[in-house]
Amino acid sequence: MVHALYTADTFYYLPLEDSALCPEALICENSFVMVQLLSSLQSLWQQCLLQILGVVYVLMYYRPTIITVGVLVSPAYFLVAIFILPIGQLLQVRHVMIDSLLQFLMGRVQDNAEQIALARGAKAELSTYEDLLDNQWANIKNQAW
Repeated sequence: MVHALYTADTFYYLPLEDSALCPEALICENSFVMVQLLSSLQSLWQQCLLQILGVVYVLMYYRPTIITVGVLVSPAYFLVAIFILPIGQLLQVRHVMIDSLLQFLMGRVQDNAEQIALARGAKAELSTYEDLLDNQWANIKNQAW
């Protein structure tokens, strides 16, 4: 169901402020959030790899010019910098984007899990990530049975 709705470009945003949401609706939203997270991560890594390959291609295509200029100016520093700096900057930008995406979406999932716990009479604060996973697994098992 999650795959069918996501591939149809249908992502239901359920606001946390709506107190009428049942735990099942929050569990569904958690599933959508995880699908969105995985899809976003996949596209970010694909973009990152394509950009790195583009940089390497340009470096290899203009290799004679780069080597000539590098030998004339400062062989060691220039050649190391020309290969490391562009790739390092791309990876750093992607790392920041992926980290912020993970932090936001996992915070959203944890908020939903806490509301589910409250609705089922459990404690409101899930202090650790293990508690979050245990709670999600218990909800999945309860739905299956």
